[in-house]
Amino acid sequence: MKVYEKIVFDMATLEVIEEVSYEYDGPVSLCKGGGSTTTNSIDYEYNKRMASVAEEELEMGRGYYDFWMENNADFEKAKIASNMELMPLQTGLEKSQIESQQALLPGQTSLGLSQIEAAQQLLPGQTEAQQSQNTLTTAQNTANLGLLPAKTQATGMYLDQAINGVNIEDRMGKAGATMAGQYKDAGKMLTRQSGRMGGSPSSGKLISAMNALNMDRARNTGMAKDNARTNAETENFRRLQGASNFGLPVM
Repeated sequence: MKVYEKIVFDMATLEVIEEVSYEYDGPVSLCKGGGSTTTNSIDYEYNKRMASVAEEELEMGRGYYDFWMENNADFEKAKIASNMELMPLQTGLEKSQIESQQALLPGQTSLGLSQIEAAQQLLPGQTEAQQSQNTLTTAQNTANLGLLPAKTQATGMYLDQAINGVNIEDRMGKAGATMAGQYKDAGKMLTRQSGRMGGSPSSGKLISAMNALNMDRARNTGMAKDNARTNAETENFRRLQGASNFGLPVM
């Protein structure tokens, strides 16, 4: 039995270029399961099957190589030739870029130095400006601290009035009083006008006019009170809405 230690093939012709092997005749171990068995006999059937597998693998390799030669070889050769043509151009471009960078380097260095010098010249002014800003900020903070108690008091008063709201009954009472003032002398004026026209204070026409006047006064007084109530409720709602912007719960 021949045992190969090394074998080198030519992929194009499958010719053996190099071979390191030796003939062996002795015990072998067969991997057939159930443990290893040592025997002095040669398993020709096994060797035949292994040779068949090797031949199939060799045939598959030859088929792949033929396929590659027919379909990829020309493309690979063309790509290599193209790269070979581009290589001098790429080399020349890289050399030009390096030369350009070398030519620009002194100017870039000079510009960097100029920027550093300019920054150094501006530094005192910037420092002074920052100190002035710090002084102004400190003064503003001091002023705000001085105003803080007054602001706190004003805020407390605002919130107190916003939450407490306006007195709706008071607003309605004032509206009723205003209407009462407007109708205060209306009855007397109506009586005097009736007297000038020769009417009697007890006449039905005067009594009817007085009833109409009283009804008009009652209607206008009711409307005035209702408007006062609506306006007061709207104002209270707006005050509560403003208080809620302070993040305080409104009960």
